[in-house]
Amino acid sequence: MIYLELEDFEALRNSIENYENFESYALAKATETHELIEGRRIAAYLYRKGGKYDLSIKLSKNDEMYRDCIETACESGK
Repeated sequence: MIYLELEDFEALRNSIENYENFESYALAKATETHELIEGRRIAAYLYRKGGKYDLSIKLSKNDEMYRDCIETACESGK
């Protein structure tokens, strides 16, 4: 969570990719309403990793991050 407080989203994403011992759902909830778009993208990414594709796509659509939507839809198989 220190990366979130520092708004170091690149380091946060790297940690998410490299480590699995954290509460991903809690972090997704904490970031889905973040004031910065990169914070909300972290939430969409976490939902995507957790198989919650509908939530990920919804967040990405709200932020007009259509490339993220397409990648998530492709990964979901829907």
